[in-house]
Amino acid sequence: MYCGARLAQSDLVTEAAETPAAPDADAYAAALEELSGCIRNYRGFHKRVTKTDYVPAFDEYEAGCRAAVVRLDAGLAGVPFYRTNQPRWEAQHTLMTLAPLYEITGDDRYYRAFENLWQSIVRFDRNNFGGFGTGEGAEGKPFTGGSETCNTVAWMAWTTEYLKLSRNPAAADELELSNFNAAWGSLIGDVWYTYMNVMSGERILAPDILGPAGFEGGTEMSCCQTNGARGISQVAEWAVLTGDGSLYLNYYGPCDAQAQTPGGSRLGIRQKTAYPAQGRIAITLSLDQPERFPLHLRTPGWSEKTAL
Repeated sequence: MYCGARLAQSDLVTEAAETPAAPDADAYAAALEELSGCIRNYRGFHKRVTKTDYVPAFDEYEAGCRAAVVRLDAGLAGVPFYRTNQPRWEAQHTLMTLAPLYEITGDDRYYRAFENLWQSIVRFDRNNFGGFGTGEGAEGKPFTGGSETCNTVAWMAWTTEYLKLSRNPAAADELELSNFNAAWGSLIGDVWYTYMNVMSGERILAPDILGPAGFEGGTEMSCCQTNGARGISQVAEWAVLTGDGSLYLNYYGPCDAQAQTPGGSRLGIRQKTAYPAQGRIAITLSLDQPERFPLHLRTPGWSEKTAL
């Protein structure tokens, strides 16, 4: 999704100007050419995918390039994600660039738009098993169909960026819900992933559904099959965070993990627990050298009674 991120950053920087300027024709053409390569690599593998071959995707992303102001203004106006001009799951990776734009510029508009759009998914498009959207995008009615594995991987990536930026424990709650249910639930056996997660629990191997879109000798390399492992492994990106001289423990579950203290020393974190099946968690910290720092332990939003 690197090319999508570049498009979003270019467009949103233009939006930050007092008088939005029209996209530069040459830059726009170059962006579409790069996007063409992105879609060709992602969708076509060995095939040559052109604008003629894949009109819907190009039309969608061209509209996003020409009307990028809709994305930022929609977030500021409280318009939910499913009503924006790019409600597919891929657009979540693009909108993640609002976070670094806020960090770089300090412009509060980027943060507010980022947060509002994120919260709209929790409200309108997050399934009860932690998956995102319906089918392959957002429709504002998550209980009418299944959620593609790629949807959830993108949703978890976006939520991880929001957690890093905000330190809002509600984001860690969302990641926990997605991790233990949608992410692990998409794994069938030891190798295969499902294309669609549904509330009934029915799961069909991604290659069985998406195999025809692959290439000879590699039909198993579908988007969901290759993305599925990322959903599970993303826990390493949000389990423990540091910032403002503090350490935040977001993930609960049996583990032996290593992290850095705010001072830069090695920190060992061992959790002995049967969580989430049981609520008791024993946490042991080991330091290479003594150091004082605040340790924030998340209280799950669903917990009615938590004791330390």
